[in-house]
Amino acid sequence: SAVLGQIEAKSQLKDIVAYTKNMFGMSKEIATMNAEAFELQQKVALNAEIKSVLDSWVRYESSVRESEQKALADKVIGSVRSQLTNAKTQEDIIAQCLRDIQAIAKTA
Repeated sequence: SAVLGQIEAKSQLKDIVAYTKNMFGMSKEIATMNAEAFELQQKVALNAEIKSVLDSWVRYESSVRESEQKALADKVIGSVRSQLTNAKTQEDIIAQCLRDIQAIAKTA
């Protein structure tokens, strides 16, 4: 009976080689999938870093453009104000206003 018990125990292990091969194949496939997943994670991280750098450049260029526009507006406003303090310019503006009023009065 001991021998029969041994034979029965050994017969249950007869498919162990096939199971081991299947497990090794699955293990190999899992390792490949893990490597692919890691590679994709690295690509996503790289793309996120590139996007972050590009976004910072866009913000920088936008701030530079706003600064240039503000400087230009300040320069134009300063130029107009300095021209308005000029007596000749004031006389020209008043003369033009009077001509406009006279033209409106003629049409009314």
